Amino acid sequence: MRPRLLFLLKYALFWLGLFVAGKLIFLAWFYPQTAALPFTTTFGIITHGLRMDGAATAYISAVPFLLVMLSSFVPWHYIRPVIFWFTVVVLIYTAGLTMGDLELYKEWGSRIDATWLQYLRTPAEMGASIESSPLWLLFGMIGVMSGVAIWVLRRWILPSAESMPIGGWVDRVLSALTCALASALLIIPARGGLQLAPINHSTVYFSESDFANQAAVNVAWSFFNGLYRHDEDRTNPYIVMPDSTAQAVRDSLLSRGGMPPTRQLLRIARPNVIVILWEGFTNKAIGSLGGLTGVVPRFDSLVGTGVLFDRFYASGNRTDKGLAALLSSYPPLPNTSIVKEPRKYVGLPGLGRTFRDAGYTTEFLYGGELEFANIRAFVLNDGFSTLVDKGSFPPSSWNSKWGAHDHVLFRRILADADRAKAPFLFTALTLSSHEPYDIPVPFALGDSTKTAKYLSSLHYVDSALGDFIAQASTRPWWNSTVVIILADHGHRLPSVELTSDPYREETHHIPLLWLGGALAQRGVRVHELGDQTDLAPTILAQVGLPYAEFRWGQDMFAPGRTPFAYYTFNDGFGYITERGGLMWDNVGMRVLRSFGTTDSLDQRAGAALQQLFVGDFVAR
Repeated sequence: MRPRLLFLLKYALFWLGLFVAGKLIFLAWFYPQTAALPFTTTFGIITHGLRMDGAATAYISAVPFLLVMLSSFVPWHYIRPVIFWFTVVVLIYTAGLTMGDLELYKEWGSRIDATWLQYLRTPAEMGASIESSPLWLLFGMIGVMSGVAIWVLRRWILPSAESMPIGGWVDRVLSALTCALASALLIIPARGGLQLAPINHSTVYFSESDFANQAAVNVAWSFFNGLYRHDEDRTNPYIVMPDSTAQAVRDSLLSRGGMPPTRQLLRIARPNVIVILWEGFTNKAIGSLGGLTGVVPRFDSLVGTGVLFDRFYASGNRTDKGLAALLSSYPPLPNTSIVKEPRKYVGLPGLGRTFRDAGYTTEFLYGGELEFANIRAFVLNDGFSTLVDKGSFPPSSWNSKWGAHDHVLFRRILADADRAKAPFLFTALTLSSHEPYDIPVPFALGDSTKTAKYLSSLHYVDSALGDFIAQASTRPWWNSTVVIILADHGHRLPSVELTSDPYREETHHIPLLWLGGALAQRGVRVHELGDQTDLAPTILAQVGLPYAEFRWGQDMFAPGRTPFAYYTFNDGFGYITERGGLMWDNVGMRVLRSFGTTDSLDQRAGAALQQLFVGDFVAR
């Protein structure tokens, strides 16, 4: 048993060491960028990358681990060559990925994934693209890396037949069970640990330097993850008209940035901005917006002290889609999200980056795991310099599943704002109103049903938010601050008209409330129609910062704007105008629901936008 366990340990360390060596080669190849990094950041590339290296190691080791279990019954001289040649094939392929990635990163600015496979269809163009690359040097490096690794494998890793004997039946069974347990335990490093969210690029992103974050990525994991997801984003299945026609529809709807807004909500030019994204909030639970009374009384009372947008819609049905819309004005996509695709969101505009470049302190706060849905990597790319997440809070403040309770998060916002250099942009994402609605107080509105638990969780967040606003209003920075409260997405609960269909407009209708001492107006309602992609341009227009690059959204107070709201649900879209709205099902090719006055031109406008949005995603 002991020789087998020792081999399993040595085999895993062999691959882990190989991946670390690959990172060192990458850093050496891009020496100027590496030399510009602080030593702590360079060291962090190795340490933060270990989780992804461990995941790749676990996937590769699964086959040899199972073979070692089989060796408890089959002589080792049959097993050894199988493990050897399996390892050699994977090793050479990994070496090829490692060296090929050096030139691809130089061209693309992102680590290798499955995208390059599409160029195999056009070998002439592919040959022209790599003509200037130092191919002989790269092939030589592949040979050296593979040769050294194979020598280490044969000399130090693979044991001889004599050292792996088959014992009696009791020893065989115990040995097999032990190796089976070791194989099963590979699941833990394969998913990046015991945390809620499985491993993704966010797991290794740790720095404001995009180069450092990219360097921490494991190329083997990135490639095979991209291969697994490749079919999801390589074609546009929603082409229903010529692109020129779709572009004309878009141009007729979207107002380009640059004009001063027709309505000024702020009394100062460069206020502090705090954006609070309330998990799964919906107008259906807000009495002042025609929903249930008594669920969020503190929010209802705050409506009279701020500016309430009452015709605002969530762009998507998940947090990751909401973040892309809110922070980059990137529209929602059916069945996928750009937040999960680091290669595709490179180059997107960022609300955090725009404010940071204007001299703002930027911070993103979340009580849960920022690795969830790849949020960490996305918000770092968006331009947030400081990140606060679950690990920033004591375990005693965590709930049973997601992370720190929301009242703890709000306290942290206050503390960080007190010591932040002004002006600052804080964006905070709550979590307590996410299922399973685990809150640290009694369920004020009951807990006998899922709806009751959900409403009780909203009631708790409302109380925590009300306390936050009450305390913030006593701070010196309050008079120069605007607090913007909205949902990251809507919610199917509580049901309306005995239905909880995800496509209905009520499900996506969310609040948008502006508060704070920087407001020039209070106790007013704004009836402009819009969705989450419009928030960043509207904020930037109000503070006098450029927003033209946020090309999929528009300032809600732009002169001559065509008001509309667009959202997605599973494989369909909703399109709402001043006259009415419709919900289109891409699978059934039919209108699921409509209200007000709609016609075929509305469906065509929504289809044109969907075609362009998905086309932009595929082309990235």
